[in-house]
Amino acid sequence: MTKTRTNTHREFPSLNPASCSGGFTLIELIIVIVILGILGSMGAEFIAQAFQGFRETSNRIEMYEEGRLGLTRMERELQEAVPNAVDFSSVEGGNNNAISFGVINESAMAGVSGRYEEEHPIGQTTLRDTAGILPAQSIVSIYNTSWDNFANAAGNSLYSVTAVDGISRIMTLNRAIDRVSPFQRYFVVRPQAVRFVVSGGRIFRETATVNPGGALGSFAGRFPLVDHVVPSDPNGYFFYLPGTSTRSSLVVVHFAIDRDGEIVNFHKEIKIRNVP
Repeated sequence: MTKTRTNTHREFPSLNPASCSGGFTLIELIIVIVILGILGSMGAEFIAQAFQGFRETSNRIEMYEEGRLGLTRMERELQEAVPNAVDFSSVEGGNNNAISFGVINESAMAGVSGRYEEEHPIGQTTLRDTAGILPAQSIVSIYNTSWDNFANAAGNSLYSVTAVDGISRIMTLNRAIDRVSPFQRYFVVRPQAVRFVVSGGRIFRETATVNPGGALGSFAGRFPLVDHVVPSDPNGYFFYLPGTSTRSSLVVVHFAIDRDGEIVNFHKEIKIRNVP
């Protein structure tokens, strides 16, 4: 019986590097690492620049919003200024860095016409509104023609309502009227005058007590509105141009915010009433 011998020899793949295909040599691997490092550094620089640009843009937006809100606050109050009761000045060693003004009490004015019936009430201590009455202790301004008339005792244009008659609409004042409006007009005034002042790189709002027939009190109670403030005009921050028969009075506000090397400028021209 013949036996068949089975060949059990197997062929194994060669481990010779020269016969391998599709792999990386050490040199190729080093080249890849170097290229990836270069690309990585370029990408990191690009990302850093993008983040820096984002921070700068965000900073400018914050500066703009801060300045805009402060400017809006000033504009809103200045538009309610008593005609001609506005004064810009230099205080604390500044340059035209403060603006002061009396403020119309708009809520009180809503209940009256703001016009009196008497044609020539000089020497009288009473007024009668054409439509309504004011509560006692209200302050009224009659024919104010300057800041001195509003803020000083001499020639003062302010009166206090001491009593009212709801039937006749007659309002009794604390003293005799010494001037009259050509338009038979009067304004109700808030008991606090306002001043905006730039000091120490900030814009502040402060108030002073209004004294009918007497001098204005001292400004106090500072409240910050805007920070990091610098001048944007060499002539100062605030300017007041009195009105004429053809043009309203005008308040001009200039300032800039300087923060982290960024500067944002602000400018506003605010029209206010000028017919007393």
